[in-house]
Amino acid sequence: MKILVPSDFSKSSNIGALNAAKFSKKINAEMVLLHVVHFEHPPMVQVSVYIEHKIEDIRIAEASKDCVVLVNELKSKVEGVQISFKIIHGFPVEDTIESYVKTNEIDLIIMGTGGASGLSKVLFGSNAVAVINKSSVPVITVPEASNFNNVKRIVCAFDMDKDQSEIQKIIQFAKIFDASVDVIHILPQDFKIKIDINGLEKSLIEKHKYQKISFHIVHNKDVIEGINKFVADVKADILAMWTHESGFFEKLFKTSFSKEVAFHSLVPLLTFKK
Repeated sequence: MKILVPSDFSKSSNIGALNAAKFSKKINAEMVLLHVVHFEHPPMVQVSVYIEHKIEDIRIAEASKDCVVLVNELKSKVEGVQISFKIIHGFPVEDTIESYVKTNEIDLIIMGTGGASGLSKVLFGSNAVAVINKSSVPVITVPEASNFNNVKRIVCAFDMDKDQSEIQKIIQFAKIFDASVDVIHILPQDFKIKIDINGLEKSLIEKHKYQKISFHIVHNKDVIEGINKFVADVKADILAMWTHESGFFEKLFKTSFSKEVAFHSLVPLLTFKK
């Protein structure tokens, strides 16, 4: 497996890189640290191609030094991990990352986030929601305060009206850690139709041939609030979801069921493309 770890050398991305290194070591994967360089100048300001290239050369040289320092630091903390780095030029960042993913056989993206402030600006000043929605491979976003070393309980927010075969991707991930999977389905508080929870749970276990699956109905007028509360109540280690329109993820990361803490400041998010 090959894991791509975008980095802008910020605190949050460095913490994400450390978690990615530990994860890579655990599953014996190759980790590629990626830094994207792009040159921007104010509108109406004319900049010669020569000057632009000179600035880019300086930035690439500085980024190379930062990458060497970060790689050496990660190797000192995670002995035996396979890490290389790559610096590329491109914009927008999500398109550049996706292009690299497709041309270099990347299996997974892991990136750090700033925590409770959400994903509005955590990666090269861009919107990481765009990376999630653009990516053709699974993406794990790791908040600063989270512990991504010991995944024992995965919550999977899933619409049971859709194709249940997609849960197999979660099962494959869970098997790496021998983790349990809580599949949750959110329904309105006033939903009256009785649902055979035990039957659905048994069906999931038989279909996916994995015993550590449980099924839950969560009643809440707001889907995001329902997910938040369940994740916090069961002390989940990671939340798994499938990509929807960007507005859903933006709302997810900005919503909190409590004034004191939001789950997304503590729990990594694993997303799969529909």
